[in-house]
Amino acid sequence: MASTIVLIRHGRVAIESDGLFSREDFLRFVEDYDAAPLCPDSRPAEKLTERLRLARGLFASELPRARESARILFLDRDVRYDAMFNEEPHHVVPRLQFRMPLLAWFAWSRVGEAMSPSLHRAVAARGSIAAKRLIVEAHHGPTALIGHGWVNRFIARSLIESGWRCSLRHGGSEPWFFRLFSSCE
Repeated sequence: MASTIVLIRHGRVAIESDGLFSREDFLRFVEDYDAAPLCPDSRPAEKLTERLRLARGLFASELPRARESARILFLDRDVRYDAMFNEEPHHVVPRLQFRMPLLAWFAWSRVGEAMSPSLHRAVAARGSIAAKRLIVEAHHGPTALIGHGWVNRFIARSLIESGWRCSLRHGGSEPWFFRLFSSCE
């Protein structure tokens, strides 16, 4: 019988993200984003809610957007919240003196982290630990995690390195994006 793990990105956050941002604006945006609620009309695809009906092991990041997404998806079911699944902070934000769109700031930050071997190893290690925890849970039944784009990538990479395969991908990197991983043992 196949074990399954669903990695889900949280719903759409209610925060303005248009325009050009200075470094300070970007850092303030990240703080505000971490505290912001979901948009009232942010709803998951039916394909995702159907997939989660059988899930037994339910996990989520401790950040508000993941907690609120968990309430929407799992209703009153028991969810285990853990900082291990929180989004990776932006450790490296370049000291640029001009304004850029948010996407550019996010990209510069993540590239800076990727160029730092110690930061990259730390994120990869956390992704590996998180993946192992989900794998143990998945042996008891279908498992789901509501997390974040960046940290979910490292968890997914560790699942694949552990022999799991991505058997379904729904969406790109937008809110409610999810991937289903399977292992036949």
